[in-house]
Amino acid sequence: MQYSISFIPASEYILVKITGQISVPVMKQTIVDTGQVILEHNCNDVLGDFREASLPVNIMELIDLYDYWIKTLKKNHLSTFEAKRVILITMEQAKNEKFRFFETFSTNRSSRVRLFYDFDEGVRWLKGG
Repeated sequence: MQYSISFIPASEYILVKITGQISVPVMKQTIVDTGQVILEHNCNDVLGDFREASLPVNIMELIDLYDYWIKTLKKNHLSTFEAKRVILITMEQAKNEKFRFFETFSTNRSSRVRLFYDFDEGVRWLKGG
């Protein structure tokens, strides 16, 4: 698994691009690094591009990653309610119920997380359009 994190100043959001097979330890480091970029740019809108990633983790690991994300936000004194997350996936990935589970699980815990297949639609939602 590899990742890159960049702040997109024109639209004011953070792009996290994930490629390869997702692993929990590397994903946790991605969360920590993303938290630093959020603080650096005072921007809590994140678009996670998972279109080139595979998700071999199980449901319990997804819940653990969600909890880790929330703890990281709180540790950085960031609002978990103001945070917005786009998860960009392919139509083929949508057949994997883990993505839909994560969206539903997060939403049920008052997190603003949505799945998108189209990059531009994801950015529009992220920015309130």
